[in-house]
Amino acid sequence: MKNDNLPLFKSACLEYLSTLSLEALRSYGRYMQLPSPTTMKKAEIAEGIVAVLCGEAEPKRKKQGAPVKNVYVDPVILNTVADLKTQYLNKPEVSVGFTRETEPESESVEILLKLSVRYSALSKRQKHLLNAFLESL
Repeated sequence: MKNDNLPLFKSACLEYLSTLSLEALRSYGRYMQLPSPTTMKKAEIAEGIVAVLCGEAEPKRKKQGAPVKNVYVDPVILNTVADLKTQYLNKPEVSVGFTRETEPESESVEILLKLSVRYSALSKRQKHLLNAFLESL
């Protein structure tokens, strides 16, 4: 990823990620497919996440071992990183919140999908496609 603001983006991300708890950082590290985020120190996880975000490293999570018990990633983290990316790298980001609610008595499943897009950051083609999608609903 080539950009003049890349060092500023890296430092802003590292500063933000350092404010998170170790548990939240490990969860986000798993989400970003870092190898063994539970054995890394807080600074190593943050540096690994920033490297993946900047395209300097490829995510390479191993699928060995016991399944992960907690796959929850706080949407605030995802949205904050997306905002930083938009602010420093001028990349429009799409953040998605997903909630699934089930009723114990019935077999039907209700799914609520929340889509947040900065309309002003989209290209003309992306705006056209988004409008077409919204009109189809």
